[in-house]
Amino acid sequence: MSTRDLAPAVDVIALREFLAERDEACPSCSYSLRGLTTDRCPECDEPLVLRVNLAEARLGAWITGLVALVACGGAGAICLLVVVGVSVVENDWPTGDRFFMIVTYPAFVASVAVPAAVALALPRGRRWFRKQGRAARLWVVLGGWMLLGAFAGGFFLLVP
Repeated sequence: MSTRDLAPAVDVIALREFLAERDEACPSCSYSLRGLTTDRCPECDEPLVLRVNLAEARLGAWITGLVALVACGGAGAICLLVVVGVSVVENDWPTGDRFFMIVTYPAFVASVAVPAAVALALPRGRRWFRKQGRAARLWVVLGGWMLLGAFAGGFFLLVP
């Protein structure tokens, strides 16, 4: 029997020893795992592992990129809602180039930024972001801020 075959058994023993005298909650359902005898939560039946994590994860770049995408999506959605609201009240819908700039452009920006922000905000997106190299993370952050700048510049400078 190799050490690789023994690893799961050793992991379960280490997990049981760790939780024998500690009041730790299940990360999934918050059930107390004190005195756990298996490698699964007795409440939600999720598998559990004992692992080493960073004491403080570096979140600065992730938060900066997320803020840019949320701001861009929010600004696009708010501009679109204002235009639709004013158009309904005044019964005067924009046409031609004005329609593109004050309806289509904000709708497009919001439809790109909001799903990107949601994907990045989810745990899977955060893990993906952390696995990227420094240059790739920088491009994601810059891309969010450039999208916000392009939207603000295009909307506020070109709309009469």
